[in-house]
Amino acid sequence: MKGEDGRFIQILADSLPGMVAYWGKDLRCRFANRAYLEWFGKAPEAVIGNTLLDLMGEQLYELNEPHIRAVLAGTPQNFERTLTKADGSTGYTWANYIPDIDAYGAIEGFTVLVSDVTELKDAQVELIVSEARFRGAFETAAHGMALVSLEGKFLKVNKSLCAILGYNNAELLALGFQAITHPEDLNVDLNYVHKLLEQEIESYQMEKRYFHKRGNIIWVLLSVSLVRTSEGVPVHFVSQIQDITLAKAAEQELRIAAATFETHDAIVITDANANIIKVNKAFTTISGYQPEEVLGKNPRMMNSGRHEKAFFESLFHKVLHDGSWVGEIWDKRKSGEIYPRWMTITAVRDAEQKISQFVGIFSDITEGGFKHQVQKVLRDVA
Repeated sequence: MKGEDGRFIQILADSLPGMVAYWGKDLRCRFANRAYLEWFGKAPEAVIGNTLLDLMGEQLYELNEPHIRAVLAGTPQNFERTLTKADGSTGYTWANYIPDIDAYGAIEGFTVLVSDVTELKDAQVELIVSEARFRGAFETAAHGMALVSLEGKFLKVNKSLCAILGYNNAELLALGFQAITHPEDLNVDLNYVHKLLEQEIESYQMEKRYFHKRGNIIWVLLSVSLVRTSEGVPVHFVSQIQDITLAKAAEQELRIAAATFETHDAIVITDANANIIKVNKAFTTISGYQPEEVLGKNPRMMNSGRHEKAFFESLFHKVLHDGSWVGEIWDKRKSGEIYPRWMTITAVRDAEQKISQFVGIFSDITEGGFKHQVQKVLRDVA
């Protein structure tokens, strides 16, 4: 199961529809998923271990600096940002900065989750520009859309919204948005509505929860604007609703997986060339090496010299052909001390069955108190 944890983190991160990265409190990148690297057109070695300023450049970093300061102070950040892709095109994004707070309340860094909402923003612009185009887009939009009265009643809904919420057209028109909004999100939503009516803002976007007709919770990304007459009199609201339930579930799974990553067993993840890309805290505790001392390097730097070349050839032959290897191996701590590890090495393969990472999980078996860990591993692989 432990080997599967490392596989789960990588596969889940790379399969998420949005961008995922982890930045330490020193503002150096510790992890970035495939979507994150592709957006910026960077290779892993150009991002992992480098600073946020290196990636963003001075102009974008200056725009994001208030959010960076806030998240490193422990306050989650949610904001919209226009970003330039690697191909030179511009995209609209919705960013979430989530502080990583340890058991003692210290900030270790923050996770970045970024969704590409370009399609949603483009659709919003189209609605404002042309009423005729709006009618066509309204009926055929892949996202849910609704016209909502100033009192909060649905005036018009499209098929996509009915599919998201499970109600038919007539049922939704008989309801108000408040009736299907989760109580914990209602006050935030109504506060935005008030600001729209008072002309304090021109539109708003928020993540919120709706109740499906079956009673289960649906997470959506809601964008709302207010239509006014030429005299400035409010007419109705235009709402665009994107179902992000799966993305939210995946986000939660990623957080669980990240928590699992920080176990008492040391974990080291390498790329296909066996260069280290991520280690956990237990790795530092056991080996004595800080992450920055090993990232980008080959684990052979910890070779004890006690094993013959044939030992490693046999080990990697088994990993490549069977997918994993389990056994005792002697390594060297940063202090120079030679010690035995009980280790599992697993090969992670991509959709094309090519090896993309290696995950190593090990425990220090020099102390008698760790014998039960060895016994447990033996039971797991028996």
